[in-house]
Amino acid sequence: CASTAARANADAVQADVTASAFEACAAGDATTLEQILVEVSADSSDRLDALVNHRNSDGAALVHVSAEQGHISTLHVLLDHGATLDQTHRDNDCNVLHVAAIHGQADFVRWLVRNLSANVSTRTKTDGTPLHYAAFNGHTDTVIALVRNLGANVSARSKNDWTPLHYAAQNGHTDTVIALVRNFSADVSARDKQDDRTPLHRAAWNGHT
Repeated sequence: CASTAARANADAVQADVTASAFEACAAGDATTLEQILVEVSADSSDRLDALVNHRNSDGAALVHVSAEQGHISTLHVLLDHGATLDQTHRDNDCNVLHVAAIHGQADFVRWLVRNLSANVSTRTKTDGTPLHYAAFNGHTDTVIALVRNLGANVSARSKNDWTPLHYAAQNGHTDTVIALVRNFSADVSARDKQDDRTPLHRAAWNGHT
């Protein structure tokens, strides 16, 4: 019927708008993103809210895509249109700062904390901090930024009592391990609750010697 066709057409248009917004965030195209959000807002505040909070097939919202790529300009636009730094990724409960740390966006991380007062100690449901995630992925520059520049706790414990050093050692990120131990005196003898293992145990268990 006509109403069904009209609805299908409206859904298709909305899908195109959503895809364009995600593409703009990924590309760092703040001008296009601004145009999209202004047009959507003029149509309906509910539509704007739905777009800002939409998660893509990977579970990411627009703010997370901006964080993944380190695009400050598009994040600014999103925040001006109602997005927040506390929006969480659908699949891993990470907020904007966590996502930036996961992807090694050191400058973006510094900007979030210094300019927007993002909480450097923010935690996921598994008690993971941005430092845990940066160490897990071997992003040494981001680890250094978080600890040296932003005051992150090098001894922070996740849900299983893992320190950032546990994660870096388990994944064989030698440069990150060296930075944590030599530069920031991370405790090499810290033991987790999971198996009472130290970072050295974790490294050896995974074949990193």
